[in-house]
Amino acid sequence: MATRGLDVVTATPISGNVAYQFQLVKQFNSVQLTTAPGVAVFNGKLIYIFGTSSVSGINNAFFEATFDGVNWTEPSDANLGASNPNLRIASAAQPALAVLNGTLRMCTQQNNSQHNMFLYYSPDGVTWYPSVGMYGEYSALQMGVGATMVKINNTLLLANKQNNSNHALLIFSSTDGVNWSDQEYPGIQVGWTPGIALFNGDVSLLFTSGSEQPLSTDIAVQ
Repeated sequence: MATRGLDVVTATPISGNVAYQFQLVKQFNSVQLTTAPGVAVFNGKLIYIFGTSSVSGINNAFFEATFDGVNWTEPSDANLGASNPNLRIASAAQPALAVLNGTLRMCTQQNNSQHNMFLYYSPDGVTWYPSVGMYGEYSALQMGVGATMVKINNTLLLANKQNNSNHALLIFSSTDGVNWSDQEYPGIQVGWTPGIALFNGDVSLLFTSGSEQPLSTDIAVQ
């Protein structure tokens, strides 16, 4: 049976910073991943959150692992709703993580066919709470796949795929992590979860297009 544990790899620049040497530094095989991990740096720690098949009767339950530069924590769902099934954080798609105003924010796709957006926050990177309502559901927006997120100019930007057959690129934005607006780019079709990063003052995206050909684009933020 194939193992789908969490592998952590570091990259060291070589050849004048035009190539990288990769090294496996940590493996967690105690959990089986069902999503790619969301990653963020918060309070001096690397934080990884991902869906797993490790909880009986709950599909895609989220687990969290952290690294403080010296020590790793074992993957755990203790602070992601393990003690309260009604608040269980789970999703079949990669979560998006980013820091805004000293708080770690997480956005996920609903763990069913509706695919509504769910919002959570953590003041310490350990304990998580719903950002809206009792369960974190933000039914005004839907997510077609997993997502990635960055902060620029005190605004969170989340890159995602439209939740229908058009598969257009969607950019969600929020200045507080609670209230969101969306901008559709109908001329850009997304095949899967886009990657997003800040580069030279702009937001850069890299993703597979709807035609399954590599495509990258920059969206300038005013």
